[in-house]
Amino acid sequence: MGNTIAKKGFLGVSKNLWHDPRTWLFLLVVTEKSLFRYVLMILDILMGTEAIREVVLHTVYIITIALCLKKGSRFHGGDIFIMLFVTFAIIITWLIYPNNIEAYMFGKDQFWLTVFPLFRFFIAGLFLIPNKENLDLAGKVSGIAVLVETFFVMYILRGSDLQNSDDMSRAYFMLLNVLLVINYAFEKKSLLSIAVSLVGMILLLSMGTRGPIMIVLAFVACKIFQASTNKGKSGVVVAFLLVLMWFVNSPYWDFFLLFLQGVLESLGMSTRVIDFTIQGETLTYYSERDEIAQIVMSKIKERPFEGWGVYGEWQFVGWSAHNMYLEMLDNYGVILGGVIILFMVFTVIRAFFTSKSAPVRSLVFLFACNVLVRGIFSGGFLTSATFLMIGYCLQVCRKTNFKYLP
Repeated sequence: MGNTIAKKGFLGVSKNLWHDPRTWLFLLVVTEKSLFRYVLMILDILMGTEAIREVVLHTVYIITIALCLKKGSRFHGGDIFIMLFVTFAIIITWLIYPNNIEAYMFGKDQFWLTVFPLFRFFIAGLFLIPNKENLDLAGKVSGIAVLVETFFVMYILRGSDLQNSDDMSRAYFMLLNVLLVINYAFEKKSLLSIAVSLVGMILLLSMGTRGPIMIVLAFVACKIFQASTNKGKSGVVVAFLLVLMWFVNSPYWDFFLLFLQGVLESLGMSTRVIDFTIQGETLTYYSERDEIAQIVMSKIKERPFEGWGVYGEWQFVGWSAHNMYLEMLDNYGVILGGVIILFMVFTVIRAFFTSKSAPVRSLVFLFACNVLVRGIFSGGFLTSATFLMIGYCLQVCRKTNFKYLP
């Protein structure tokens, strides 16, 4: 598939790629919180019930995963172990700390609705084919998703009772798409891809939450680093960074921020992130998150070895820890939690050095920023993004799908 010249199909990719169920599994992951979500919303309206949404979503995933297995994708023993670990960690928490789960996150009827998303993203990462054509397709589809979301926010959501000035959930829903579009823009350097990337970043900025913006900046820094390692481009990268440093430290930077602030205000969107930047508090203002962190750290000291079980911080703060690393140390104890953190970091680093292929490394950067950087601000361990990253990095370390690379 990756080494032969094939006829181009829809969106300029080979027909062979469209016929591969692993392509559709990756696209499901890419669009689940954006384009496919709107398809399910329309289906809800037509059917007159929201129950159909979960049924259709899970059915589509199960069928697609089954087709991938038929195509030749396989699980390893370590993959089964990870899924069993997650399942038993929750079950054991139920038995020892029932309030953690029953009172704060989900009831028994919601078990698989919470766990299955982790597994399906994990499996998608394991089966993903990290070649250029697949990544380009994801970038194009994500560009469409960004434009559709922008249209929805600007022309349907804005001014309605459903609009929230600070919409963290929507920002994180769109984050994967924005990152994929930015990656596509770096690779193609076309005016359209750059424009859509800017639209996506402004959309995230208008949601009023800093986490996604910091993740985007971290990924852009990674892509600049990646570009600097290419022969003949290091000089251009250095020149760009010098110009950028000059711009940020010049009066024009303040004018630019004030201009963005005015644009967002005129559109009725949140200026919270811009306000923090103008005030110089982008990284220093955390309000109640400092208090949550202090409570969680004190609880870690109380039970450093056994931990408080899955979602253990909820019984003390009534909320998530807003820091993946503190959450894991609180939930699993400093030994097991520390081992899991080191495993994730080691797997990412090993995956990066396993291949010099640009698409492979781009996805390692992208998933790592979406998990490891997000973990500092608000991300959690039991999230779809985390298990997508783990699954992908494991298969890269094994070189499972390298036969499809050119």
